[in-house]
Amino acid sequence: MQPHLIYLHNYYPHLETGLSRAFFQEQNACIRHSHSKANIDAFIPEASFYCPIYEGLLRY
Repeated sequence: MQPHLIYLHNYYPHLETGLSRAFFQEQNACIRHSHSKANIDAFIPEASFYCPIYEGLLRY
């Protein structure tokens, strides 16, 4: 019996740092092959992302 697993694709808001669709799908296929009942979640921003992106995010 496999344990209940949750996989999360995280996204750090830097310009040009998102995952390609092909890479995202390949990784999900690998997960499904090993853990068919695992949950796979992802943060996917809107196409019209309007919030400011602060490179590095270290502002005091």
